[in-house]
Amino acid sequence: MMKKRISVLLSCICILGTACGVAEAAEGTDIQLDGTYVVHYRDQHDQNPGDRTRTGYKETLTLNATIPVQEKLSLYARFTYQTLQNNYGIFSADYVNSKKQNNAALDAMGITYKNAAYSYKLGLQALTFGGGAIYDNTYIGHHSLPYAVKISGKVGRVESTFIGAKTNYQTGIENDTFYVLQGSYAIDKKTSVGAMLANVSYGKDTASRYFLPNRNVCYLSLYGSKNLTDKISLSTEIVRSNSSENNTAIQATIKKKLDAKNTISAGYYRIENDAVVVDYNAAEMSTYPNSNAQGYTVAWTHTFNQNISMKIGEYSYKKINAASSSGAATDRSRFTATVTAKF
Repeated sequence: MMKKRISVLLSCICILGTACGVAEAAEGTDIQLDGTYVVHYRDQHDQNPGDRTRTGYKETLTLNATIPVQEKLSLYARFTYQTLQNNYGIFSADYVNSKKQNNAALDAMGITYKNAAYSYKLGLQALTFGGGAIYDNTYIGHHSLPYAVKISGKVGRVESTFIGAKTNYQTGIENDTFYVLQGSYAIDKKTSVGAMLANVSYGKDTASRYFLPNRNVCYLSLYGSKNLTDKISLSTEIVRSNSSENNTAIQATIKKKLDAKNTISAGYYRIENDAVVVDYNAAEMSTYPNSNAQGYTVAWTHTFNQNISMKIGEYSYKKINAASSSGAATDRSRFTATVTAKF
């Protein structure tokens, strides 16, 4: 284990060194490089079946590059590397379509065009719909991100976004397609509300793997946030799909800023089976751990400086429908500790 960890750290140092070398070589040009290095520990207890506890440790390096082509046009790319340290296969992995414990990929790339009011992004890219309860793609690796065109802009107090996307599944798997229209309105400096409408056409493989009752599903999300005081904020989201049952998701999170370096949060969520978008490789794409689950989250975030932070949290949830064959497999509690370094 120690040899593996030393090897991982040396690999990351080499990659970071290369990145720094590229950045130095690019000095004097407009090439922009940034990224994150994340260390994550997880302790997860599953109550049924087996009443077992698993622990996992992982390190993730993300390197982003933006290369200007013209004044308003640029290219972008993302490189990711992740290593796991546990005795449970790919437990806690963020990459998809791989059984290895060490993975690297150039997994996002495309072009961006920006003018005064709108931006246009075309290519493999990470996406979030609504407030994140319905779809929040944080996965990495080959086949993790969809090909998409994203058009977003702001006029006055109104922000609007259109997304047309197609998944990037491995050869032989029929892709899913989705179209999304969402917008938000800033009522004042403390309050904003938003709405999102999405239509998803699932491929036959995704529909079969997750026992989806319909291959064409519409989703509606209403979301908002409010600063209750200068230190306390509240965010909430309600999602409803046109599936005949198990079609609702709700979440609410409250945060309190203790001081300049410390923030605590607590939240409740209930995510039914067919209320969120699913992915063939990664299952439910909610920002929460599983669908067919209801539970709470608590977290403490400490900021050491502008580049380094630590988050300690607890997820605990119960399975909603015990007869369901998708979503949460068991009642579960999950403790996590994450340190993030930006560069």
